[in-house]
Amino acid sequence: MRRWLFMSALLLVLSACGSSRTEDCVIYYRGAEEAGGALSGAACALPPDQSSILPALELLLAAPEDLTLRSPFPAGTKLNGWTLEGGRLTVDFSEQYGKLYGIDLTLADYCVALTLTQLEGVEEVAITVAGGEVPGRSRQVFRAGDVVLEGDEPQMLVLDVQLSFPLEDGSGLGTEYREIRVGEGETPAGAVLQALRDGPTSKPMAAFLPAGLGEVKAAVAEGLCTLELDESWRQALPQEPEDRALVVYALVNSLAELPAVDRVLILSEGEPVWGSGPLEPDYQLSLTS
Repeated sequence: MRRWLFMSALLLVLSACGSSRTEDCVIYYRGAEEAGGALSGAACALPPDQSSILPALELLLAAPEDLTLRSPFPAGTKLNGWTLEGGRLTVDFSEQYGKLYGIDLTLADYCVALTLTQLEGVEEVAITVAGGEVPGRSRQVFRAGDVVLEGDEPQMLVLDVQLSFPLEDGSGLGTEYREIRVGEGETPAGAVLQALRDGPTSKPMAAFLPAGLGEVKAAVAEGLCTLELDESWRQALPQEPEDRALVVYALVNSLAELPAVDRVLILSEGEPVWGSGPLEPDYQLSLTS
């Protein structure tokens, strides 16, 4: 399971939300752009039972009063409804929510999940749009344990991902887990590519990206990560089909670990370097873990 750690100074703003029998609940929002924080929260007193689900959702959808906070949702997002069954709370939003992608989608998902899993009887949260799954993400159910907030590095996003590298004997791909830090101005896809450049930390896996490679243009939209390779990358790709396949799928499998990526298109001079279009991960090539 991929584990995301959002390092952000957690701002708590106490407010009363009306009920003689209440408990504190943190409503999570995005930090203001100028503040640079990923997630921040406002503490609110809510009924300590399932009757607090609707008020919590209404607070999530409302614009926060604190100017250092901002809504994680696109303008016009509305609540269509919710159901709670067996510890899973399913929340259905209007179609505006489906316009989110990439890190914006991930942060919105976890604002919802972190807020609602504090409530009695809610163990996990599923988020749908107009009754269907949200496009552009590889998971549909979220738990509070997937996210950890810390307060000492307010502009750092830390990803725990599984990276793929070719085995030294060329028989397949090996995998290793790596904690990747994404600083301000960086992207998760760029951080994964840098980790692949750095190579594996253990054998029998081998580094496959030589030193001196140029920068890669990486763009993520609607679940598709597009890589534009320059001349240095094109020359570094193996000519033998079997070896080239391992390099290509080491890239694809590693990038597909990101929540916003489920397909990868690798281009050189506008043409795919493998196949005829976007590639999905092939985990059958991974012989070790």
